[in-house]
Parts: sequence; C-alpha cells; structure tokens
Amino acid sequence: MLTKTITFEGLEGPITETYLFHITQAQILELNLPYVIEGEEIDPEAPSGMAKALQSIIDTQDNLKIYHEFKKIVLMAVGKKSEDGKRFLKTEEIRQDFENTEAYSELIIELMENPEKAAQFFQGIMPAKVQERAALQTASPDPAALATSIPTPEVDAPVPTPPTAVRAVSQAELGSIDPTELQQGLADGSITIQG
Repeated sequence: MLTKTITFEGLEGPITETYLFHITQAQILELNLPYVIEGEEIDPEAPSGMAKALQSIIDTQDNLKIYHEFKKIVLMAVGKKSEDGKRFLKTEEIRQDFENTEAYSELIIELMENPEKAAQFFQGIMPAKVQERAALQTASPDPAALATSIPTPEVDAPVPTPPTAVRAVSQAELGSIDPTELQQGLADGSITIQG
C-alpha cells in the first residue's frame, strides 16, 4: 500500500491531504487479462501483456492513451482503510470523491511528467508479496532497480515511462484534433500551439 500526501488548490485555498493507494493481485490479473492471447504460453522472463501494451502506447507517444491507462490504474488503486484496519475499501463513491479533487489532477500530471515518480508510484501500490517476488528476481538489490518494474502474479515486467516529447500543433491542425485530446494535451503540456 502506498500513502501519498498531495497538496492542491481547493475552492478556498491550498489543501494538503493524504490518500491511500493499493492494488491487489487479482486486480493485477484483471489489468493483464485483456492483453493475454488465448492459447499463448506465458514466458516468465517476458514482460506482461499490460506492460507490453503500455510500452507500445508510450513508444508511439500517444499521451491521450497513456493518460487513460494511468487514470484507470490510479482510480482502481485509490481507497481507504476500514475502521478495523483489516480491509482496504474501494468504492465508486471513494473513486469519484478522489477524481473530483484537484489532488487527482496533481497526481496524474505528476505521473505523466515524471517517469521516475510514475515508476515509484506503480511499484508502491503493488502488494508486498508481489514486491518481494520482484525484489528476489531483480539482479541488483538496489531499490531503484525494483522501482523500475511492474510486477504481476505471473511475470515481473518493466514499468513503461511516459514520453517527454511535446507535440507542436499549428493553427491549421487545431480543427483536426479531438477536443478532449487537445484540452488534456494543453493542460499537461504535451501539446503546444505554434504561432
């Protein structure tokens, strides 16, 4: 489980709040299932299907797709400890409450802009058992090496890193870009408008 303190601009000024993020082994499996090809043998040395898909998206520098994948994982991971401390509660209400804050915006922008922090975040939300397995399979005992992998129950896969490239768009191209993509790109700095 990862505890993350985020400072953001609230309606009445700056707010600092602490959020909890955790992803279960079952959720890791759920994230990987869409990328498993039926009948394909799983190679324990190869990256997981999800990691391959994310790396493919990152290689094409499609920031909108990267954003959607990060959003899916962040909202899947956010939750709260139960009062007795035995369970990690994740409800639609908790997800919506978080998504409707600027804390969510700050976190997503941080992950999109900083590959090292993204790697640390994704490593930190993994179950301890999966982190331990990744540590044992890591050639170097260096914690930085552990932070560069997204472990899965079946496979330890490298964390894809978001691109740092900025797409310059001319005035003429503005009409051909999806408005949502343009808005997000302008907000996260991945798109700039030329002269």
